[in-house]
Amino acid sequence: MQGKHLTQKERFYIEKRRGEGVNQATIARELDMPRSTISRELRRNTDPTFNGVYCCRRADKSNGDLGTYIIGADTTCTSTLIKAVTA
Repeated sequence: MQGKHLTQKERFYIEKRRGEGVNQATIARELDMPRSTISRELRRNTDPTFNGVYCCRRADKSNGDLGTYIIGADTTCTSTLIKAVTA
């Protein structure tokens, strides 16, 4: 499985499961992906200014997928970031 990009749904799933406290190995098994893919995704797209919270929107924006989100479709990432900042 070389050169496959994570989809928006996969990134959202990673964000959701990380928010639930699930470890990287379990997420990798659930998505049938190598653990290194999950680790790399989290390392590249976790914002240290927000206490290390992974955000799927940040990942999509950094990959040039700015138009993939419908406005108001999901607020999970934003609410997770707000919780992290205020904690």
